[in-house]
Amino acid sequence: MPHLTAQYTANLRDMDIPAILERINQVATESGLFSEADIKSRAVPLDAFKVGVSAQLRAFFHLVVAMSALGDSVERQLAQSLADALDDLVIGAPGVETQICVEVIHVHTSTYVKQMARPAPA
Repeated sequence: MPHLTAQYTANLRDMDIPAILERINQVATESGLFSEADIKSRAVPLDAFKVGVSAQLRAFFHLVVAMSALGDSVERQLAQSLADALDDLVIGAPGVETQICVEVIHVHTSTYVKQMARPAPA
């Protein structure tokens, strides 16, 4: 843990998604809250979306950080660090209002199970 899941609207086309995943993993590592090998990230483009009701062209990049609870101030600092990193990498299209959001959700460690898969035979 943590699991970082990015959802982004399909009208955000000029982004380097592998670089974004690398950067958010780096920020999570630099926080000192997690073991480097436990940080998992993925990105999911959204073809069907709507932001508000206006005809204004809009987009969003929403990052969910699923982790065990560490306290509001620590989680807020992590969320802000991730949002700041995304601000440098998420590029909105011309004329498209683009929102960057980071949300921390809690995983109940009493019901979370992680184990290593057996390696394939050599």
